[in-house]
Amino acid sequence: MREETFETFRARANELGDITVSAHYLKFPERQICSVRCSLESLKKLELMTKAITGFRFLWTQAGFFDALPPREQRDWSDALSSRLTFNPDAEYSVCVLDTGLAVNHPLLKPAIAKSGVDSCNPQNWGSDDHNGHGTAMAGIALFGDLTPLLESTEAIEIGHLVESVKVFPPEGKNENEHIGYITAQAIGRAEINRPDLKRVFCLSWTIEHEASTKDIQITGGKPTPLSAKIDQLAFGVDESGDWHINDDRKRLLIVSAGNIAESFRPDEYPSINDLYEIEDPAQAWNVLSVGAYTEKTFTNDPTYNEWSVIAGIGELSPRSRTSVLWGKSYWPTKPDIVLEGGNYLSSGNYFEDHPDICPLTTNKDGIFSHTKDTSAANAEAARLAAILASQYPGFWPESIRGLLVHSAKWTPGMLNEESFKNKSRKIAHLRRYGYGVPQKNFLMNSFSNRPCVVIQDYLQPFAQSKSSQNIIFNNMNYYVLPWPREKLEAIVDQVVKLRVTLSYFIEPSPSERPPKNKYSYASHELRFKLNRPNELEDVFLARINKELQIEEINEELSGEYEISDQTAVDEQDKWLLGPESRNRGSLISDIWQGTGPELATQNLIAVVPQVGWWKFRKNFPDADNGRYNQRVRYSLILSLVCETEVDLYTPITQEIGIPVEIIV
Repeated sequence: MREETFETFRARANELGDITVSAHYLKFPERQICSVRCSLESLKKLELMTKAITGFRFLWTQAGFFDALPPREQRDWSDALSSRLTFNPDAEYSVCVLDTGLAVNHPLLKPAIAKSGVDSCNPQNWGSDDHNGHGTAMAGIALFGDLTPLLESTEAIEIGHLVESVKVFPPEGKNENEHIGYITAQAIGRAEINRPDLKRVFCLSWTIEHEASTKDIQITGGKPTPLSAKIDQLAFGVDESGDWHINDDRKRLLIVSAGNIAESFRPDEYPSINDLYEIEDPAQAWNVLSVGAYTEKTFTNDPTYNEWSVIAGIGELSPRSRTSVLWGKSYWPTKPDIVLEGGNYLSSGNYFEDHPDICPLTTNKDGIFSHTKDTSAANAEAARLAAILASQYPGFWPESIRGLLVHSAKWTPGMLNEESFKNKSRKIAHLRRYGYGVPQKNFLMNSFSNRPCVVIQDYLQPFAQSKSSQNIIFNNMNYYVLPWPREKLEAIVDQVVKLRVTLSYFIEPSPSERPPKNKYSYASHELRFKLNRPNELEDVFLARINKELQIEEINEELSGEYEISDQTAVDEQDKWLLGPESRNRGSLISDIWQGTGPELATQNLIAVVPQVGWWKFRKNFPDADNGRYNQRVRYSLILSLVCETEVDLYTPITQEIGIPVEIIV
């Protein structure tokens, strides 16, 4: 509707008598959005009476409809959906849900449960059934996503991955926090032993509540805990027995929820309250994909709540989702990495409630359907997307799957304002609130003619022993000649061309209370990407990077814990949306270069360079003859060009593949 016409519109609707208009509406510049329940004939009359309607679309059936159905009718809907589902019993990938167990006889889940895919960390005392319902709810999202649109559809649906469950929580009492890391490792080990032929995404839709946690006290500040460090080690593929061997074939993708605000708060405290609650353990782990929640669900047709309004608007942060804004400019990784649908809440003005209509619909351990919400639901959806992507591209490493979920993400209009990228502090706060945004499913799975995507999976040895001394120094960097279609780019002079770059890699953790207590004592190594400047020739680019590495080696060894200072990157800041000083935190970094086609045509060189880590300082680990400084590491470098013009950039890129060149630095 046009602006300032809502009350008039509702008054005219009341005159017609058979039209129900939602009490709440969403306000945008020159437009207002509300929900209307009526016949098409009445809608035509209303449009003629008010001339306020600028457009409409049918509102999908909401989750509350299915959630409220009696058991027999829920079963009928389930049977109808089952008749349209096709599963692949020979699927190579599964989502392994580490949670409260699984209702194995649920009619929608049963056909997709992997053989030998249900277990428990304590089979004798805990069993493997779902005592709480959370595990079954997460399995439903991890397999199907939000069930509401699937139930409403009439199309055939193919499910290309399986689901597994390992129970990590006891039916009574709780796990001691100091044992959670061990239990998590046992759960992962059990799943892999039970089905060594399966590749999997591990879904951890839970966090650990520390007793001292209040909104006034930071628990981690981004610093590692025994649990987060163990998860980093599991992701990195370290065999902790014997010689601490690193097995790249055992690297794992773990997806972890950011955590929810458990305490009550006033609706008018949103969204400021979210910035005061830091993400919970183990979502600060470097090697995981950490998932927060946002929402697109803003309407209910329940007449009981006619005078209530939703807390979050379209595309805004889900009301209980935690952030890492309190970490500020510290070295510790930017979290969450992405956000996905976590539902909304209804407010009466003084307090708020959840409602099935504004939540995702999933599987219920005691029946068929129930709603779920918050970062748990968002996290399970991320695991589903990861499994779909991995199934479609089985050659992609876990680092690549994690990187592509970030690379495909964008911020919604509800997350953006003119202050979002005004300065470094605002950029960092924006990232720590929303991560890189919401993965765009179409681009996640495909390249397009005017949006080609290149994924480079490669290795690099960051450190080596100096030939002239016993010191450990930087060893290699890799650089790539990018296959840009130069003539086509040079012709794009009247609009912005964007280059998105994402670098994803895993680090080996080394939690320690010994000084120095900063990221260089925790991460084994770090990597960064650097793009050549306009018209900068190859030899000049490489000489500059070598010089910068020498400066950074000195600066990073001497730097403190709380502030990143990258003086060599200041002149590269202008064309990047975030810039090196805002983006370079953790082992998953992404940024967008924006400029003209002719500028980008000459910027066809990108380097992946090493940074300082504990491998550089602990020369004799694991032993004097085989130090970690001799270890090579792998990474995924993802690049995509984005052009609004319908110009084919994809075909010429596929005809010319960039070749990596290793340079000794």
